Amino acid sequence: MKLYKKWRFLVIKFIYRYLILWQMRSDYWVLVTDDQYLQKPFGMKTCGFTDQIACNVLKYGWRAYEPPMGYIVSGLAKNLSLTFIDIGSNTGFYSLLAASSGAKKVTAYEPVPSINAVLKSNIHFSDLDIETHSQAIADKSGIMTIYLPASDEKYIETSASLNADFRHQHTQAIEIEVTSLDELTPRYLNSDLNHNDVCLVKIDVESYELPVLKGANNFLKAVKPIVIIELLNSNSDRQKIYDLMFFHGYVAFSLQESSMKKLTSLNMASASDNFLFIPSSRLALIQDILKSKMCFTVMD
Repeated sequence: MKLYKKWRFLVIKFIYRYLILWQMRSDYWVLVTDDQYLQKPFGMKTCGFTDQIACNVLKYGWRAYEPPMGYIVSGLAKNLSLTFIDIGSNTGFYSLLAASSGAKKVTAYEPVPSINAVLKSNIHFSDLDIETHSQAIADKSGIMTIYLPASDEKYIETSASLNADFRHQHTQAIEIEVTSLDELTPRYLNSDLNHNDVCLVKIDVESYELPVLKGANNFLKAVKPIVIIELLNSNSDRQKIYDLMFFHGYVAFSLQESSMKKLTSLNMASASDNFLFIPSSRLALIQDILKSKMCFTVMD
């Protein structure tokens, strides 16, 4: 009987310790600090180390995640009166970064319910003023289907898309509310922007970038935002996107780790998937900030 009680005690002790360690693992947070760029720290929940973005930031630091995207977002938020619109925010890395770097206004759009919940948790933990929406941005307002690709379920999904053909297989299709940047134009002109403000839009929508921009014609004309965008080499719309932005008076740059190169076409494959579009009316201002205050190399 004594031996039984001893073994029972050891088993219960082992299970208790395991549960505590599992709970700690689930609740592990990444705290991001940087006195040079961030006005205040922000946190990201690892979700049991299933959030690839948070884990990447934990392992390599925030500047190493998709360089130089974060560096540009943070630098412009620090040096401008910036309104930041995060389209496809996922768990909120760029929104958190912009807000903690001093952006005047940050709005995050994340339509996948489970991911939106993590986004809100990260914002609450970080105590930052970020407006969140469960809508996706498209070329119209209404209801559309977003497709979640097949995965091994080890990680939080980062490639859900309104484009059904983006991945060969889907594990789930969800009906969500969508709107367009054109629908939002009056709001930004009437309340969120003043004469001295600059708007930066980040777009990461997994091959649905062209419809997003087609639904932003009035927004591009009226607000003249800077646009930072991920365009995979597999995206057949890259040149159409370049042509649309060129029509609206934008200059295109491909982004490398500490430099950007001016482009005259997006027909050819690029070493980078990340691009910056700057309206010609703001080109001198943005280039000056990137070069003089962020030691960025700008190549023609």
